[in-house]
Amino acid sequence: MSKNPMGPYEYKGIIMAEHENGCWTNHHSIINYKGQWYLFYHHNDFSPRDDKRRSVCIEKLYFNADGTIKEVKPTMRGVGINKATEKIEIDRFSASSSDVTTQLIDTINTFRSFEATLPVKGSWMRYNDIDFSCITDGYVIVKAKASENTKFFIREKAANGKIIAKVDLTVKPEAPAGMPAMFRRDFSNQWLSLTAPLDYTPKGVTDLVITVEGDAGISVDNVQFKNRPKYFSPATAQSAQPDEAGFIRRWLLLEPIKYDIRSNIIFTNTWLEENLAKTYFKDQMTILPKDGQKVKAGKQTLAWHAIDSENYNIKLFRFAEKWGQQTYGSLFWIVTYIDCPEEISDVRLAAGSNGASKWWINGEEVLLLEGDRRMVEDDGMSPRLTLKKGRNILRCAVINGPGLSDLCARFIDEKGNPVKSYTISTNK
Repeated sequence: MSKNPMGPYEYKGIIMAEHENGCWTNHHSIINYKGQWYLFYHHNDFSPRDDKRRSVCIEKLYFNADGTIKEVKPTMRGVGINKATEKIEIDRFSASSSDVTTQLIDTINTFRSFEATLPVKGSWMRYNDIDFSCITDGYVIVKAKASENTKFFIREKAANGKIIAKVDLTVKPEAPAGMPAMFRRDFSNQWLSLTAPLDYTPKGVTDLVITVEGDAGISVDNVQFKNRPKYFSPATAQSAQPDEAGFIRRWLLLEPIKYDIRSNIIFTNTWLEENLAKTYFKDQMTILPKDGQKVKAGKQTLAWHAIDSENYNIKLFRFAEKWGQQTYGSLFWIVTYIDCPEEISDVRLAAGSNGASKWWINGEEVLLLEGDRRMVEDDGMSPRLTLKKGRNILRCAVINGPGLSDLCARFIDEKGNPVKSYTISTNK
């Protein structure tokens, strides 16, 4: 260090240490860009057997109060801002707990890049500068693997930061004690693409932190956030009309009740009559719910959501993905209010459901769709019925195991034409 470019100079230490593998990382340049100093160097991460094939790297440069340069610690993260919707190579982290390691996924084809291993509960790694301004209604996809069933969280800024998403990593079949785990593959140490809803969406540019919360460690390759297609919008205070084809698009949906179902072949008339007659929450056959109202179903606390569907069919799987505690093995309860200016006689309820369903109007059962079925328009027809003048309560239960649940419903007249002379509300 000197005040004169001609010297004399006083040695103040190193800017960046040579990498432990002996690669010539100290061939560097230093520039100032928009008030920030940067150190450019190179490394042979992608050619570990040849230190003459190197990739350009960059780190921010900082100074001490006396003008000396703070030692730069090389990271695989480097600098720059990633949009949350990009595939984020989070294995190139900015910082981590001391036990986290990075290794090539494929030592032959090195351009398959790296994986980061977080070996135990409490291990963490941080990836700086992710811009979430592009996320409106998002979810996350994580490519990860593990040797045992475990879980991890994605947090904001710190290892104890606000939770963005919770990810369960199930690689081995689970079954009740004493029962064989049949028809399930073992995915131990295999890369899986895991999808999870967001508990919280950060604003602007922030840092991501992955923390191991289960009893087994994980390896992670990449993370990507995506926006959901628009399946629903909040129901408005103004009453709605059936759509052009007569389908009802406004509903009150209860977050799904967890129901352990391995196969939909059990959905016989007898099974449905017995199991849908059970009480899962208080006043389930008489409740007139409102948006945000909560009920207790066993150990679950569930909320009602008043929604308008963007499609004629209500995509219950997507509803569960966004608001539920599980997507498969679910029992859905659905209600809507049909307001008729005059009595409408000789109509039929025409409905379809993916999974079995049972339908009631004003407390009377009018339709049962049994078996392992796909949703088809007008798949089932009720007997002729009368919608009374004033308010009518349409209630439905849909149950499904390993499948994508949805439903559709409308009223048709004796000639098969859609009935549309009523309004639909979710307000009591």
